[in-house]
Amino acid sequence: MSRSAASRPGATLRILTDADARAFRRLRLAGLEEYPDAFGESAAEFRRTSIDATAARLRASSDEQFVIGAFVGGRLVGVAGFFRHTGRKRRHSGLIWGVYVDAAFRRRGIARAMLEALVARAAAVKGLRQISLSVTMRRRAARALYDALGFETFGIEKRSLCVDGVFVDEEHRMLDLKRRT
Repeated sequence: MSRSAASRPGATLRILTDADARAFRRLRLAGLEEYPDAFGESAAEFRRTSIDATAARLRASSDEQFVIGAFVGGRLVGVAGFFRHTGRKRRHSGLIWGVYVDAAFRRRGIARAMLEALVARAAAVKGLRQISLSVTMRRRAARALYDALGFETFGIEKRSLCVDGVFVDEEHRMLDLKRRT
């Protein structure tokens, strides 16, 4: 997927640019506030990131790092981020982060469409072999989606996150891009 828009059932998907920084910030903050136990970053930490820093991050999009946005009626309602590891020994792998869909737009296949587009784009990156992600054990719907997309569990990290004094376990998953072709 290029930076141009691609239509999916119920949403238009495209790579976010710096022009989307305010909408991205609003949606990311909503996700961090709604599900503090689902993300490694806290809402307070994210609030310290300036709009300029957010725009710069989106401006730096490439095949190896990007955020896919889902738009309904011109409104950003879903996001999913990706980056390829840069170290010589880890360049064969990438990471999905920050998957979130606004509550009013769930159960429409938007998260699945974003992830399918993200995986397709990542699979086209030369030398990329696998994509990993982490999901907290409490997120049953997300875990079911990752199952359906072929992500396999390779470990459970006990007490991975501590949210307001409560420990949360995370499941680590990986998708072998060569196996899915």
